[in-house]
Amino acid sequence: MNSLKSLLLAIKKRIFEILLFLVMIIIFVSVIIIIYEYVSIFSTNLSHNNSDWGTFGDYIGGILNPFLSFFAFLALLITICYQRKEIRDNRREIRIQEFRSDFFSMINYYYKIIESLRCAFIRTTGSYLHKGHDCFYYYRKCLYNNFTTEDDALYNFKYTIDNHPPDINGIWKELDNYFNHITNIMELIEHYCIKYTIDKNYYRSFFINQISREELSVLRYFAKYKDVDLRHTKYKTYFKNLINDTNSFIEKSEPTATN
Repeated sequence: MNSLKSLLLAIKKRIFEILLFLVMIIIFVSVIIIIYEYVSIFSTNLSHNNSDWGTFGDYIGGILNPFLSFFAFLALLITICYQRKEIRDNRREIRIQEFRSDFFSMINYYYKIIESLRCAFIRTTGSYLHKGHDCFYYYRKCLYNNFTTEDDALYNFKYTIDNHPPDINGIWKELDNYFNHITNIMELIEHYCIKYTIDKNYYRSFFINQISREELSVLRYFAKYKDVDLRHTKYKTYFKNLINDTNSFIEKSEPTATN
């Protein structure tokens, strides 16, 4: 994409140079024609009379001045148009660079949010059973209720883990900062890519490739969950657009989330 932009800019610059060159050629040819016509009609010999040179100067000035003024104005107009276009392109390129910087900064912060996650608090030890990305394995089991016998022994529901398993509102609350940041990333992609005609699919694909299967499973559940909280509407809209062409990332065996 960048190579295509560079090629287009090089072509535009070349066209501008050709137009200026054509203007210079036209001016030069016009001068030759005017001088030739004067010499062929009045004299082929150089005059030593000052009045003859004065008359020749008036002739050249009277004929060429309108042409020179017109072509000078044309060259100035071409230069102004080219500079305005170049300024717009530079401004657009700056905005795109700002978008890329913001996008990758938000991706880095997205990883920091995941690293800060804690869930399944153990009262007896005062610590959390799951940390970081491992929390999504736990949340996925809670949402789809697919705990095994080994899980039951691990979590020891009645005595070890507080609030187990958490309901969907509890999980949303624990992941509130995470969901807000996910929504902001998707909103950034939608806003800038439309405004500055950036390849939206590239950044969508880049972002969704950072998301693991378990994480995507949790995100998908909340996108389909039929709650009545309008605060989640923006997230659902952006996320459905994000995964529109990413069915290969979604586990077909997962049950549909319902209220």
